[in-house]
Amino acid sequence: MLRGLLALRGLLALDAASQAYAAGKVLILGDSMGHYAGQALESFCAGATAYNAAVGGTTAQQWADGELDNVDAGRCGGTPDYVWLSVGGNDALETGCTASKSTIKTAIIAAVTAVKTKYPSAQIVMTGYCMPMSGGECPNTGDYTNLMEAIPEAARDTGVLFVDSTETCGGSISSWSSQGYFQDFIHLNNRGYCKVFTQSALQSALGCGEQSYDCDAVSCQIAGLAQHCGDSDMTECEGCDEFCSGGSGSGASGASGEGSGDDEGSGDDEGSDDDDHDDHDHDGAGNSNTSHASLVGVNAVWCLLAIWAAAQ
Repeated sequence: MLRGLLALRGLLALDAASQAYAAGKVLILGDSMGHYAGQALESFCAGATAYNAAVGGTTAQQWADGELDNVDAGRCGGTPDYVWLSVGGNDALETGCTASKSTIKTAIIAAVTAVKTKYPSAQIVMTGYCMPMSGGECPNTGDYTNLMEAIPEAARDTGVLFVDSTETCGGSISSWSSQGYFQDFIHLNNRGYCKVFTQSALQSALGCGEQSYDCDAVSCQIAGLAQHCGDSDMTECEGCDEFCSGGSGSGASGASGEGSGDDEGSGDDEGSDDDDHDDHDHDGAGNSNTSHASLVGVNAVWCLLAIWAAAQ
């Protein structure tokens, strides 16, 4: 009896370990942060299958007002397990970053509500945006404050998981990010997406398999741009190698947040894998999923003990 119970416990534990962190289907919705990601999520979330239906240039309000109707379930994997939603950026940029936090937040909440209605069983995850590498249309870092504050507040009010990416690419709320993670002033290259996707809170939320990543060593080119499951003619990233050479983000983050959009940063601060910051519900555990390894390790021990007991 004891042998049987031990064997059963070992098998159940091992099965639970494999199920607890089994990445599933991830539907990518929203603006160019999602669209330009191509299939990069699959490169940095072991076990995930990504379906990209995001549309560059769209606003949160457009996703609330019917953009979801254009998502083809047949081409985009059917019912997703997770939705990675990126909205709000264009609601700010289209106004020259003069839109109020309340206005942006209201639009994001409407978009999240629409996604929840269409995919009630899916877990929705939002990551916001890395601080840009320079201002572009909005020349000062302070111009992005309303956007950066509206996203987590909207996520909180709608019960959506938020993993903060503001500082993930080497910048902060008051300084520009390292240019080596970008293809232009605001859009990420593959190294930038690596920084975002390998945040430990996001890895855990999506059930990514245990794997380590060196984001400063990966290619700057984004995989799978031609595999978009909606209407997209993007097949390659023409600007992904523009600022990308060497490691550590290959670029500097501007020390001051007050400056022209033409300032792409000339300081010596570089993006580091230790700069990842998650939302307040998660600890900053870096990019290694040590909790995954611990759980699998403990259950593997139980399984071995069960096999040993059964053999006695």
